[in-house]
Amino acid sequence: MKTINMRKRLSICLVVVIVLGSVGFSSISANAATAKLNKTKLSLNVGKSYTLKLKNVSGKVKWTTSKKSVATVSSKGKVVAKKAGSANITATNNGKKFVCMVTVKNVKAKSIAIKKSVTLTKGSSSTLKCTLKPSNVTVKKVKWSSSNSKIATVSSTGKITAKKSGIATVTATTTDGTKLKSSCTVTVLNKTVNTSVKSNLNALKDYILDKGDTNSYGEAGIFGTYQDSETEDIYSIRYIPKNKMFVFGWHEDYSDEPDEYNIGVSIEFYYSLTGFDYITAEGTNVYYEYDEVESSYSTIITAQTATYNPDSTIPSIKVLTNTYSMSSEKVKDHTNTEFKYALSCLNSLLVSETGMTLADIGFTNY
Repeated sequence: MKTINMRKRLSICLVVVIVLGSVGFSSISANAATAKLNKTKLSLNVGKSYTLKLKNVSGKVKWTTSKKSVATVSSKGKVVAKKAGSANITATNNGKKFVCMVTVKNVKAKSIAIKKSVTLTKGSSSTLKCTLKPSNVTVKKVKWSSSNSKIATVSSTGKITAKKSGIATVTATTTDGTKLKSSCTVTVLNKTVNTSVKSNLNALKDYILDKGDTNSYGEAGIFGTYQDSETEDIYSIRYIPKNKMFVFGWHEDYSDEPDEYNIGVSIEFYYSLTGFDYITAEGTNVYYEYDEVESSYSTIITAQTATYNPDSTIPSIKVLTNTYSMSSEKVKDHTNTEFKYALSCLNSLLVSETGMTLADIGFTNY
């Protein structure tokens, strides 16, 4: 009986020793666990955040950053990326320091888009909106440029100002190193154009491309010739698809005998289908005697054809060269007379071919 009781007592003591031993071992194991950060390196895009954790420690943990402008850290270890660069986040506990190296990166643009086309009248303005994707792109600033600042300028904020009639291309370019681009075609009109004028000009373009002849330069056009005993007039209305431009041309030859003298007079002026505006005209008058240039002059006609009235208005004429004995004023008068005659010939050609007059295509006072 005593032997049995002794065995029970020994068994109970053994169990107690085992339990106490396991408790002591667990305590030793816990104390021996290594304190560490859950990350020693961290990469974030600007605007993003991540919470660091210091494991296997007791007591208060102090968090600090080496560069607040790059990355901040809260008292609970939350790191917030501010701008591109690098910073060290340090956790301090019981005199020991633990460091995480943080790299902050910009979010780069993957696409850029602006309006594809804008039509303005001279003196007006419009501001383009630029869309960058993804929406959280870090560097949102873009660089604006104009292909022709004489026609349209653009500010650093995308504001387009129309200067004179014509076509320019405004481009927005990313500045985050990706150099992505998007362009807008800016058409500047000299003034608001009547709807019927636009329709008639497009009808004239279609007529020329459908039924017109092709000259030696490959330009499509309708051509006319008037010939009498002394003069030969050749006039044409041409359309150049590449430039979206009409060219109105007139040439007149006066001749006596082939080996005595020949006078050639030419006038060409240009009309933009996109700008709906007269651009410029050039006139030349050359006198040949025995195949030698005896005298000549050339002029630029700067009247706006859209409002030019040949019966009451003398266009602005600039004499470029003049080897004639007559004065520049007489040269201008002579050019104006020829200009009026050229318009009457071209008007006759237009009417005979299409039934439209010059007035129908924007020569409002003709």
